[in-house]
Amino acid sequence: MDSRNLRPFLAYITLAIVSLSCGSVAAQGIGGCSSLDDAADGPKVVVGRIEHTNADGELESLTGKYKMRLLIELTAMLRDLCPAAGPTPVFCEDRAPNMDGTDFNPDFVKSLNNIDVVLEIWGKITETPTGDDIDYGAELCMMLIPVRHYSTGSDDIDHHLLIYTSEGQSTAQGALLDIVYRPEFQIYTLVAYGMKALKNEQYDTAKSYLASASILWQAAVDGNTLALTATQPEKVSAYIASLEQQCVAAAGASSSYDGDAPAISALLGGNE
Repeated sequence: MDSRNLRPFLAYITLAIVSLSCGSVAAQGIGGCSSLDDAADGPKVVVGRIEHTNADGELESLTGKYKMRLLIELTAMLRDLCPAAGPTPVFCEDRAPNMDGTDFNPDFVKSLNNIDVVLEIWGKITETPTGDDIDYGAELCMMLIPVRHYSTGSDDIDHHLLIYTSEGQSTAQGALLDIVYRPEFQIYTLVAYGMKALKNEQYDTAKSYLASASILWQAAVDGNTLALTATQPEKVSAYIASLEQQCVAAAGASSSYDGDAPAISALLGGNE
């Protein structure tokens, strides 16, 4: 899945249609983001404000060059994971949700889901002086919009908002990308896309993404590469399995679906 050498060539095409607005005038549109009004149809990943506090405790703006590098890496990662979806990152500088996600009320989440926003990412970068050097840290929040929108019970609550941290990095970009390329981040991205495809009755796409999420999660557990020590692997595995079962049941009940819904079991080594 590592295609980093090709990422700049793949991503510049997407970046040509992504807004990198840095203006100080408050944006209009959904959630205060005019870029969403202009974004192409299809799945979207909203990148909200990422505040950068320097070593003196002062807030700094992220430069256009910095944003472009982040978008290049994020675009490539998304296309590696979800090539069929054609996800588009959309930068919304004026979107600054609370770090605990409390301002994602049901009506607002519904409005994002209706325009195919699958993820929203926002957070902060900090600098800590260490002698003559500076250590960079990051905290990145990730709201899974379809999971939040279609949440039906307590089992979903732990999965629609994720918060990741990174410390002791040599650059600000390194701190953010350390999070973006963690197994959990990529696995939950697949879960969000899988649920969106399921609700859109795109069962083959949903099967593919959910099966990939399950396989990558088990590989991360087996390889002890999970970054979040508080994560309960068995609970996450059960949650992904429940979505897979929903996919199989919905496909089987659909009069218009002519694929092979139970094939997801074969992809997972025969699990039911």
